[in-house]
Amino acid sequence: MDTKEYIASGILESYVMGTASEQEQREVHCLSSIYPEIKEELNRIQQTLEDYVQSIAVSPPAGTKEAIMAKIKGVPQEKVLKKVEEQPKVEKVTKVVQMPTYAKLSLVASIAIVIGVSAMFVMKSQENEKLSNEVLALTSQNEQKQNEYLASLESLEKEVAETKALQEFVLNPGTEEVVLGGTETHPEAKVRVYWHKETQAVIVKNDALPTPTEGKQYQLWALADGVPVDLGVLDKDFAITPTRKIGVSELQTFAITLEDEGGKPTPDLTQLYVIGNVKG
Repeated sequence: MDTKEYIASGILESYVMGTASEQEQREVHCLSSIYPEIKEELNRIQQTLEDYVQSIAVSPPAGTKEAIMAKIKGVPQEKVLKKVEEQPKVEKVTKVVQMPTYAKLSLVASIAIVIGVSAMFVMKSQENEKLSNEVLALTSQNEQKQNEYLASLESLEKEVAETKALQEFVLNPGTEEVVLGGTETHPEAKVRVYWHKETQAVIVKNDALPTPTEGKQYQLWALADGVPVDLGVLDKDFAITPTRKIGVSELQTFAITLEDEGGKPTPDLTQLYVIGNVKG
């Protein structure tokens, strides 16, 4: 297993952030117990996140709680229950009680402390929001890396499947390898055709065909009793074609020409690139 590629995929970061799926969590747990380098990277990511959270933590100033309690205890409590003698007629009098100066100062100090604590709370909330945004950005990057990793994996799986199919087809006792060599105008060109006469199937392997020019495409032909038979066009960037049925069992030659994109019903022999005869 390529541990460097696995570490670079971003799965470990997703595991630490808690965004990994259950399958990915089990995978990380298993692989980290097998590969020391994966375990070491996992520990490093966890420690980095813990260090970052600790670095932005805000603690209230020392003695804040004691100062608030002292201010509360310093405010005098007025006795409001007084015995009132009954009078035959009592006129209602509104009395304005002035707050002592020291009480005002105590109240102002208390309000200042509350404002200070509120300001620290706002700062902490902003820092938490910043951290949350950074975590979301990191998660998005991890998802992008995972998508790229999955795309690469799918491409690799396709390549492996094509190679396996080629091996099985080539190793079949009924398969013949026909080497198509370059012509005088294109001596460097080379292609191999694997032909199974009984199933009338072929696979074409591109060894050294030049990249076709714009608007052009390679076309595969068979010669049966001197008559060219169209076997279809080839993808411009092909390396190995999938198995294709050609519907011809009695033939003597395979050839490839460069034609207009989409192919033609008859070959342009002036654009013949490779040709090769079957053994039979």
